[in-house]
Amino acid sequence: MLEYGRVENVIIRNNTFVNSQNSDLIIYTAQDVEIYGNNFEKGIRNNASFNIEIRNNTFISPTNDGTAIYIHDFIIAITGEEIVENWNIHDNITVSYTHLTLPRKA
Repeated sequence: MLEYGRVENVIIRNNTFVNSQNSDLIIYTAQDVEIYGNNFEKGIRNNASFNIEIRNNTFISPTNDGTAIYIHDFIIAITGEEIVENWNIHDNITVSYTHLTLPRKA
């Protein structure tokens, strides 16, 4: 995987996300990210990220459906290595969501 676009060592805290089109936050090619104390309507999505902590957030769906946290597998084709790993998700509140999607291997 090319590393030119990797984001590292980010803290996202005490934000309120509203009126997003599809997702409030997309964690894309990131590592060592802490997400805490936030309010979400459309949830969090992932692509090719690892060492992520999501804690003490509130997820309230305005439409009574959807996925609060969507974590998708990402396997490097050449090596077969899974790089979506080390996700620590705890102490969050979810209201009116129908899904929490995790990869086959967390």
